[in-house]
Amino acid sequence: MIGYITGSCIDIREQSIIILAHGVGYEIYVPQHTIGSAVAHTELSLWVTTIMRENSLELFGFPSKDEYRLFKKLIAVSGVGPRSALNILDVASVEMLVTAITSNDASLLTKVSGIGKKTAEKIVLELSDKLDDFITNVHAGITGATKNRPSHSDVIDALLSLGYSQQQARGALANIPKDISTTQEQVREALRFLG
Repeated sequence: MIGYITGSCIDIREQSIIILAHGVGYEIYVPQHTIGSAVAHTELSLWVTTIMRENSLELFGFPSKDEYRLFKKLIAVSGVGPRSALNILDVASVEMLVTAITSNDASLLTKVSGIGKKTAEKIVLELSDKLDDFITNVHAGITGATKNRPSHSDVIDALLSLGYSQQQARGALANIPKDISTTQEQVREALRFLG
């Protein structure tokens, strides 16, 4: 099985990208924010999981190991398929999702297309006590260098109010340099990327 891949991004599609590695082009389904930040003919590295079904084999890739790990947890919940899990990863950052799930707050998950209230509550019920390894990282992020940075949700909300889609907002957010520290500067940088 493929666990990690580095190669040239030779094609960007609606839900997937093609990565050329050692002469083979791999179609890999990725979150929309990854598609939004992908640049054709540049090198890209992804954590990959393979989903095998009766008559198909699909690859799903993530730029961060935390996204990859949370995706694996999500698809282990009965009724949550890989496409739904990708949509969940696009609605908010890993930190926000983990915080919501461990706080027994299903409201964030109900914003995801294809995830109803019952499924959202089931995800919270099944995963709320299985994300301990993420909680340490979330708290480290809050108490570390990111504590002075604005919330990603503030930037996303600002972009949504300007008429951009959730996918466009997440893609732009992924391209904001880490040293930009205020919401206003981050929104300005996101608009520069989107423009």
